[in-house]
Amino acid sequence: MSHNINVDSDSCTDISRSAVNPICKVEENDRLHNNDRRPSNRHSRNRSSNKYAGGKPKGPQMNQGIKEDSYINDKLNSINQSTDLPPLCLVEQKFSGRSRLFIGNLPSDVTEEEITSLFAKYGETQEVYVNPAKTFAFIKLDYYANAFRAKTELFGYNLRGRHLIIRFTHPAAIYVKNLSPNVTNELLYLAFSVFGDIENCYIIVDEKGKSKGEAVIEFVKKGSATIAAKRCSEGCFILTASLRPVIVEKFEPWFDINGYPEILAKRNEDYYREREMTPRFANPGTFEYDYAKRWKDLHEKYKLKMTSLKSELFYEEQKLEADMIAAQYDHETDRLKKMLQLREMDRERIKQEWELRQRQIEDRCLRERQSYCTSNSISQDENNLYLQASQLNNLLEREEQLQEQWQMNHFTSSSSYEQRSDYMKREANDSECWVNLGENYNPRGHKRLRH
Repeated sequence: MSHNINVDSDSCTDISRSAVNPICKVEENDRLHNNDRRPSNRHSRNRSSNKYAGGKPKGPQMNQGIKEDSYINDKLNSINQSTDLPPLCLVEQKFSGRSRLFIGNLPSDVTEEEITSLFAKYGETQEVYVNPAKTFAFIKLDYYANAFRAKTELFGYNLRGRHLIIRFTHPAAIYVKNLSPNVTNELLYLAFSVFGDIENCYIIVDEKGKSKGEAVIEFVKKGSATIAAKRCSEGCFILTASLRPVIVEKFEPWFDINGYPEILAKRNEDYYREREMTPRFANPGTFEYDYAKRWKDLHEKYKLKMTSLKSELFYEEQKLEADMIAAQYDHETDRLKKMLQLREMDRERIKQEWELRQRQIEDRCLRERQSYCTSNSISQDENNLYLQASQLNNLLEREEQLQEQWQMNHFTSSSSYEQRSDYMKREANDSECWVNLGENYNPRGHKRLRH
């Protein structure tokens, strides 16, 4: 089974070859259908088909690519959970891409009304397109179950002597490989939903229910599938801690329940030459048996080589897995060592800053303490001097009062009026001398202290 990474490949342009390979014919018809809807300008079609061909895009295409990358990166960064994901419950949308059918081998005079009436009994129809020149058509039914029933019942239907070929189209499906065994449908949906809306996605499993490391994703729009294939092919899209990038290819259905019926067989010389003989077992020792045995030996040789190749690839994968785990361990160790060094440098820097700050705080506290002590000592001395001065003034005033009282009592009792007048005059003279000589002079021999 071969897959082509380029989703928009135009590899099935040969109509005769498309008739032999139905899948190629479906792709060719789908491409022609899309081309018929595009503008008739040849240059515009070339620009749209070669969007990313021939180097880097220019102008608006580059800006659009940058916007797409930024949008996808933002959606990837918004994913914050990859374990214990809720069950995936995809509700089928009406007229989705999964219910789109290709109808081949039509008469050249068929019309859209005729196709619509033919499929109307299976459900609602939409997007009917008929190309009488190429004798094919497309139609979309409401749901996949109705489309499947219409495909099964109308396959090989004789329409005016032409047996219809009906198949599903998968324009927006991709095939994903190299998945880890721990990737589930839910994780796959969560990872690839960044490229666009998804209609269906599932992991392919074996008969025991184990993952084969492969999956199919069906997008709503073909552009989403194109972007996913382009981004995953140009870059390395990793889904888990395992460094296994996904491999995205174009999805090509490899089976069809209708198979290859007799009505589709071409009646040529090879057909009639091979059909001359009926089914039989070859007798040993005959010409037929010898060549049949050689064919079996060739297939056994192919089987042994494929088994050996798979075994070799398995051991290579195991070796790469072991190397990846060891490299991850070494990388994580180096990262932790660098983080530890940075933490130690930060701790040393913080320690130095704290010590400097502590010294500054101690110096400031010492200066404030010294200033407080100095101010307290000065204020205490001033208070002591004030108290002493107050006490002295009180003593002096008390002494003066007592002396004046004694003198007044003395003159009142024993002195004459003249003596008292003389005494008053002397007191007045003493007062004048007091004013002339200053406040610190006292005629009685005392120094007066001013507060």
